[in-house]
Parts: sequence; C-alpha cells; structure tokens
Amino acid sequence: MKKLMTKQVIAVAALLCSSAGYAATVTVTPSNGNPNVGDAFTLNLSVAGMVNTSGATLSLAYDNSVVSFTSMALPAAGAFSAGAGTFLIQHLPTFDILLGATFSGDSDFLTMTFQAIGNGNANIQITDDGGLTTGWFDADTFEAIPTTYTQANVCVGPNCGTPIVPVPAAAWLLLSALGSVVGLKRLRRQ
Repeated sequence: MKKLMTKQVIAVAALLCSSAGYAATVTVTPSNGNPNVGDAFTLNLSVAGMVNTSGATLSLAYDNSVVSFTSMALPAAGAFSAGAGTFLIQHLPTFDILLGATFSGDSDFLTMTFQAIGNGNANIQITDDGGLTTGWFDADTFEAIPTTYTQANVCVGPNCGTPIVPVPAAAWLLLSALGSVVGLKRLRRQ
C-alpha cells in the first residue's frame, strides 16, 4: 500500500511539474469593464511565464453589434516594443507578433482599443489562432508553448451587473491535484 501511495504522489508531482503545470498565461485587462454606448475603452494584454518565446499568432473575436474594434498597438518600451525590432501584423480576425529577439518572463505586450456601439456582452476573446503555428511559439523548435488565456468580461450598458472573472485553467489543475492528494491520505488511513 505504501509503494502504491508513493507512486501516486510521484505521478501527481510529475503532473504539476509538467509543461501543463508551468504553462504561460495571457491576461486581458479592460480599462473599463462596463462602458456606456459611445465610450472608448482599451484592453491591455500581458503575458506571464513565457520561456524562449519568439512570437505569437493569435485570434480576436468579439460581438460586432456591441463593440467596434478601433486599433491595436505595441507598448512604447520593453521586449514587445517596435523599437526592439518587434513587428505587429494585423490581418483580423488573426494577428501576429514577431519578436526581434527571444523573450522569457512577464510583460505587457499589446493594447487594443474598442468603441462601445450597443448594449450587451461584448464577448471579446483572445485565443490561439488554430493555425499550423498556433499561439505562442518556442524560438528554437517553433512548437507551441502551452498558454492559458484569462479573458476580459466587458458588458456595455446599464443592465450588466458585476462582470464575472473566469477561473484560469491552471487553478483547476491545481485544485484537482490537491483533491487527489487528500484522497490518497484518506486511502492511507484505511
């Protein structure tokens, strides 16, 4: 029984230490989560936990009866700035960010501007584009880097209430691993 429990604990630890456990995260933060019709607002996109990244191919989706896309821009300074040799290529609904050098770590990487044009949930989603080189890719292998997206919840108009922030996938992974450890302890007691 002790050997079985040891193997199960090692398996859970391996899962937590795998690429799924260390996946990068893209967070989308709105300047205003509840704008009124006619208001302009921005979305700031930041990344955390990237390793050896050379760029990204991402996709933008939104409800075009509620918001209108205006523009996107790289930050003025930092690893993702145009001054560092980074390029932003827009061919919506997808867009590419090609870095002038490899990047590892955390940083803001893009600002998007929208105009509120109707009432309701904007349903703005930033995701991997689903193409051959999808999402964020490794500078050496050009393979996709596992990435979790934490989306912004933007609702236009007076009847929106408080926006709900979804729980990131990494939190669900951690909770399931902790539940497994608790279950293993209960088995050990029996």
